[in-house]
Amino acid sequence: MNGILGMTHLALATGSAGDQHEYVKSAHEAAESLLVLLNDILDFSKIEAGKLTLEEIPFSPEQVLLQALETFSLVAREKDLILEHEIGEDLPLRVLGDPGRLQQIFRNLISNALKFTSRGSVKVSASLLGAVGGAVELEFAVKDSGIGIAPAKQKEIFDSFTQADGSITRRYGGSGLGLAISRQLVQLMDGQIWVESELDHGSTFYFRLQFGEAKWTPCPKDGLLRGKRIRIALEDGDLAAHYGRHLALVGMEVASNGQALSGPVDILLADSASAARLGMRATGAAVLVLRTSAEAAPASERSLTLPASRDELRGALADLVASMVAPGGATGERQATAEAVALRVLVAEDNLVNQKVARALLERLGHSVTVVPTGREAVEQHRTNPPDMIFMDVQMPEMDGLTATMAIRAREAGMPVVAHVPIVAMTANAMKGDREKCLQAGMDDYLNKPFHPEELKAVIARVRHLREVSV
Repeated sequence: MNGILGMTHLALATGSAGDQHEYVKSAHEAAESLLVLLNDILDFSKIEAGKLTLEEIPFSPEQVLLQALETFSLVAREKDLILEHEIGEDLPLRVLGDPGRLQQIFRNLISNALKFTSRGSVKVSASLLGAVGGAVELEFAVKDSGIGIAPAKQKEIFDSFTQADGSITRRYGGSGLGLAISRQLVQLMDGQIWVESELDHGSTFYFRLQFGEAKWTPCPKDGLLRGKRIRIALEDGDLAAHYGRHLALVGMEVASNGQALSGPVDILLADSASAARLGMRATGAAVLVLRTSAEAAPASERSLTLPASRDELRGALADLVASMVAPGGATGERQATAEAVALRVLVAEDNLVNQKVARALLERLGHSVTVVPTGREAVEQHRTNPPDMIFMDVQMPEMDGLTATMAIRAREAGMPVVAHVPIVAMTANAMKGDREKCLQAGMDDYLNKPFHPEELKAVIARVRHLREVSV
């Protein structure tokens, strides 16, 4: 499936016209539908057999929500729908639980909301309800302005292979498993899920889950931000306040949307419109532009694609500060901006089709790519020509990806200069403990095959700031 989806995506990107384009587009859409159905059936079977178990790892609920939104950003744009979110100010930065299953619930609910909404918006929100005895209870909601659900049908929609009426499948498609799986996952996590809806006036799906508390502490790179003066200029005042309160926690001096600072501004954080309006007045300040995925990256400034979590924002700002103190001053910053776009990526993958897909997708994102077919060659490449990032297949001949990663981490630990190369697992394994094994081996993130190009782009954005070099 990874090869089929990857190759058809690349074929569509060549700009072919006429019947050939339509044939490939139909094949790609059919493959995506088949993948959703296969995953739903596999999950449903595991749940029914009592074989699905949950992970208990620290994660950011905010980042999980935003990653799910990013997956559907293109669908929303194509339907001319507004896809928005609201993060409660007291939402924990870290909790203990299963991020993969939480994201699966989000995806099912967001996919349904977009499917049944022809105009208006879909809004996803997350908030803290309370904390008791080492656990936190969070409430999530997915609200749409779509067709709504008749009162008599609102309980039935959570049953397997069921949709609101017999014409829904013909008009909108779908297997009728998404909501059933979401309900079962919520129940496995000792939560509750329900819907509030009015026919022709939209629906809101709510679910509540309890997670273990996980303490958040600033990472070493956050030290670069301490004492820096930042001006936030965003048209979205709520987002400006949300980011501002968080950046103050790591020791930044913050002024949002017109507030004054006690000294010169070190950093300007602005959306595209505000950056254009204020750029000339921010002389001497480094600039980080927040842009939507539909907007082109600015040629002369660093940028971060929205939606962005608080973790991603701090990482981007820390990279910006690091470039400010690099040799060359402001010139060094501009050079670093260009360099940040293009990474030297090593792909360790033994399957020829998957090699071609990974290379083509990464090169289309502007990165230079080296491909090796074994873990042993990946270790050797790291020794002779360390890349900026590694995508590591888990199952390979001669040396598997886990062993290769441990060898790379052992070599880094013995180096006089600390150099952490981010490693992302690429694997079709999605069983209990697989993600933990990858992280325990020293990998930084996890990408399931088959993966969407937007998922590849998102994982690069998440881990690229992990590469740190210090003496």
